Amino acid sequence: MVIVYPIIMAEVAATLTNMKTYVFSTTSQVFPQRASLTSKFSLNDFKRAGNGRTNMDTLLYKIGLGLALALIICLFPMPYGYYTLVRFAAMIIFACMAFSFYKEEQIPLSIIAGALALLFQPFVKLPLGRTVWNAVDVIVAIALVILWYRNRN
Repeated sequence: MVIVYPIIMAEVAATLTNMKTYVFSTTSQVFPQRASLTSKFSLNDFKRAGNGRTNMDTLLYKIGLGLALALIICLFPMPYGYYTLVRFAAMIIFACMAFSFYKEEQIPLSIIAGALALLFQPFVKLPLGRTVWNAVDVIVAIALVILWYRNRN
């Protein structure tokens, strides 16, 4: 079941990508005056760079760096809504990372990202306690910074 979940999340991420493409293409057909806005987000922007990664993958690492900062901020006393927002954002980002790693055939990283998406999902909360969550936040933030540093251009 744990191995199947990253694959399901990868399918969800692929469906969202297809929906985004459909929305951009239909918006430019229905509202021609907005075609210039939608052309900025064409799929040509996500072509493979010289290192074999797409620009979207590079953007995903930068978003992961922002998530690392949000996880470090979780160490301080914040309103409960902030923690829920960070968990929801982390779930989406890790699901997208799982899909990206799966596309690149990096199965171990895909499984880890899928497991982190499961850990941070805000729907069925795991009662780990404040100390354990702080340790998880720091470890994951360090891992995201290392991942960004390793894959930067």
